[in-house]
Amino acid sequence: MKPLVTHFDALMTKIKAFGNEKFEIIHCPYSYENRYDEIGLLHQQFDSMAAKILTLIKENYEHKLLAKESQLKALEMQINPHFLYNTLQSINWRAKLLKDVPISLMTESLGKLLRITLSRKNKDSSLSQELELVKYYMNIQEIRFEDSLRCETEIPPELVDTYLPKFTLQPLVENAIHYTLEEDSDECLIYIKAHRETECIVITVSNTESRFEENLLEKLISKEILPNGFGIGILNVYKRLELAFGDSCSLEFINEEMFATVKITVPDRTDAKRRDRYASIADC
Repeated sequence: MKPLVTHFDALMTKIKAFGNEKFEIIHCPYSYENRYDEIGLLHQQFDSMAAKILTLIKENYEHKLLAKESQLKALEMQINPHFLYNTLQSINWRAKLLKDVPISLMTESLGKLLRITLSRKNKDSSLSQELELVKYYMNIQEIRFEDSLRCETEIPPELVDTYLPKFTLQPLVENAIHYTLEEDSDECLIYIKAHRETECIVITVSNTESRFEENLLEKLISKEILPNGFGIGILNVYKRLELAFGDSCSLEFINEEMFATVKITVPDRTDAKRRDRYASIADC
């Protein structure tokens, strides 16, 4: 009788220990793993139940920690841009007070650029919105490089609503500047044009004084060239276009006589039917 009571006492000790706020699991000197009578099964079932409860407690705790961390990060993301915008507004106000037009234009453009960049409201964009982003970016760069940099656009009014994924053009303009003026060239002329071809819209970003490596995009995709700097930007633009349009779009890098040209071909979404069709694809 005594051994039976001992086994029950051991079980009660484990239950009491687990029942406290620390959810302790006590390991008895005697193992019940290979015992298949009623006593053994009771101990095995309790041990299994306690282990499952501890796992659930841990998972729930970690989930709450992750949720709390996500909330804190979300709040930080709200605070940091707000602080940055206020700082830029203060600098802009000070620059206007001192009648320093270049600094005022630069801070104002940077503020608008950041608002567009950090905004989560619109995942998608249009050609006109992309050109606005380029405009603010160019305001900053033209002050930096003065007369060495110029950007011209040739966009038919009927194409300004052409759908484009957000941040399609600005990385390409940034590349043009990087591989010309930042590589010790005397000047950089950038041309952004668009025209309609059958059921497609073709957008080109061309610049002087630089050349693309042959089969650049293919080499980046295959990792023959490791993406760093602008390579990451190219892949980012490519993936955005691919997600939005699938096989209906293309991204080409062409070396012409005087220009290095990026050619973007996307479906014509100026009519409502095509717009609705590709909006559903982009939302997937």
